[in-house]
Formats: sequence, C-alpha cells, structure tokens
Amino acid sequence: MYFKHGFPSAILVHWATNYFIFSYVYFLADINEITIKNAFSHSLTNSLEILFIITGVISIAMLFLNYVNLKKEKRLETT
Repeated sequence: MYFKHGFPSAILVHWATNYFIFSYVYFLADINEITIKNAFSHSLTNSLEILFIITGVISIAMLFLNYVNLKKEKRLETT
C-alpha cells in the first residue's frame, strides 16, 4: 500500500480499519448496555483485531514472495 499507492492512501486505509473496530465496539457497548471498557474485552473484538493482523502478515508475505519470484525471473532471463 505504501509503495504502490502512496502514503496518503495508506493513512486512509489505516483510519478506516480503526474506525471499523471502534464503531463496532461502540455499537456493541450500546446494544448490550455495557461500558466501552468491557466492550473492548469482548471476544469478537479481539478476533477482529487478530484477523486484521493475520491479513496484514499474509499480504506482506505475498509481497515478499512476489519480489523473490521477480528476482528469480530476471536472473533466468539474463543467463
């Protein structure tokens, strides 16, 4: 994201994911009539955060593998 589309778009995506998590927590606290602190300890909130982290790790791994494959292809073309 940072390299392909630039820093502003990466900031917008970051804000969007934060907004999604926080809006879900506030919605959960309002529906269940609990405090926001208790809503952050809800299991689905933690699952969403873990899901975002896993997705980020997978995307970084895919970018790294793509970089390695491009290097191999260039090396094969030059020999």
